[in-house]
Amino acid sequence: MPNIVDKNLLFVGHYPPPYGGVASHLCVLFPCLVAAGFKAISLTQTAATEKTKIQGKDIINIYYKNRMILYKHFLKSFKFFFMHLFLKKDLSFREYVYANLTAIKILETTKKYSIKIVFLYTITNGIAIPILKKHLPKQCKIALTIYGAFYLDPEFFLQRKMYMKQVFSDCDKILSSSQYCADSIKKILGYDFPVTVIYTGVDHNEFIPCAPNLTLLEKLNVPADAIVLLFLARMNILMGLDFLLETAETILSLNKDIYLILGGAKADLSSVAEAFAKNHDHVRYCCNIPSQEKIQYYSICHIFLAPTMQRHACMGVSIKEAMSAGKSVIASDSGGIPEAIDDGINGYTIPFIEGELDKNLFIERVRLLLSSQLRDEFSEKARQTVFDKFSNDQTTQSYLKVIDELDFIK
Repeated sequence: MPNIVDKNLLFVGHYPPPYGGVASHLCVLFPCLVAAGFKAISLTQTAATEKTKIQGKDIINIYYKNRMILYKHFLKSFKFFFMHLFLKKDLSFREYVYANLTAIKILETTKKYSIKIVFLYTITNGIAIPILKKHLPKQCKIALTIYGAFYLDPEFFLQRKMYMKQVFSDCDKILSSSQYCADSIKKILGYDFPVTVIYTGVDHNEFIPCAPNLTLLEKLNVPADAIVLLFLARMNILMGLDFLLETAETILSLNKDIYLILGGAKADLSSVAEAFAKNHDHVRYCCNIPSQEKIQYYSICHIFLAPTMQRHACMGVSIKEAMSAGKSVIASDSGGIPEAIDDGINGYTIPFIEGELDKNLFIERVRLLLSSQLRDEFSEKARQTVFDKFSNDQTTQSYLKVIDELDFIK
């Protein structure tokens, strides 16, 4: 167990939910770290300032916008811009400004709360690292978690290859939530930095197989004997909502008892999904479902759909939540998803053909899972997979190990 004296941890990323996978991850991780005696501070650009209590202890959520930093610290910002020009390398001027402003806010926060370790999520926040490294006390360590950004836009990052090398060189630890994403630095940029894979865990004591929530079914006006298909993700193209809307009418025609729930965080396709639901009797639109209510939606779900776009997802959190809840999952074979779903064993993965998800196979897999016997077989194996690879305990222990290792870096 790490030495937790004065061990305040700063997490720079989206929090709280429903703002995506990072938020869901932190929502699960924070209580575990609090239980281990740590203090967690969240620095985010996606949620209003608030305090939440976990096991009687505050999780401090600090909301900021870079323009607010510029107004508040104009002279310091001006000084930073000139002081770090030698670090800029192949960053654009706008990105360089963003990196400096983000670094100023992180430095302000680390000083105020005596932070010992800074966890940054996504390379967007990671570009502040070379600047942070010039100002943070030596005993304050930096861990960066990467996702699928390098696969999504390889040309963009290749044009910034020199700066990316500096980012990774200045990290004390590089983390990733799947082996697929861990490999992206070498595959895209050609740099061989060590990356520690820590799967994002789910609470298998919260997401459990349970009887359908009849109150929710009544609220959604869905019959108790319906076969419910659930999409629960950010409502955009990256998460495959456009694909699902294109195939939805064919899927609904497979059985008169099928109902489709389009749930998740509001994004570019929200209005399209809402309009689609209004025009189809068996489709329900449920935007920004609170994290504490997700288990209710899994309870009424029979088949979970995750048609994520090609080469994107490290491994969706909602996929593992659905598996933990004992649900059959049909997902694309994008990114790290095959690290969770063994096709035909504990769910189905759908391949891409010339960059397009195989629509006919996707529909056929839905048809096969209309059989309750096959769903039951997948259910048991899916939940066992979560026990074996994706439990909260495993994730927490992995983070405690990282904290312990960083604590010994001099």
